[in-house]
Amino acid sequence: MLTEEYLGASRLFRRLKSGPHGQLVELYAAHLVEVGLARDGTWRSLNLVSDLLSWIGRSRCILVVWSVGISVTEPGSNPSSVATERR
Repeated sequence: MLTEEYLGASRLFRRLKSGPHGQLVELYAAHLVEVGLARDGTWRSLNLVSDLLSWIGRSRCILVVWSVGISVTEPGSNPSSVATERR
């Protein structure tokens, strides 16, 4: 099932998708749908992502996306010095 079909009616998904990290949100939502998470579980997961992105914005941290993972750094720090883990 396509992510848009599964989550198209979700205002939360549409809001996150149209935000500055929309591409990441779309990839994450597609993964949640792919693994078969129920709609309530998907909504809860996206709600947590929304809270995390809001916190990142309020704390003026920077979201750094690498091919091996995602990390949050403070402005002025060197993102290459931040360790990331891949599970």
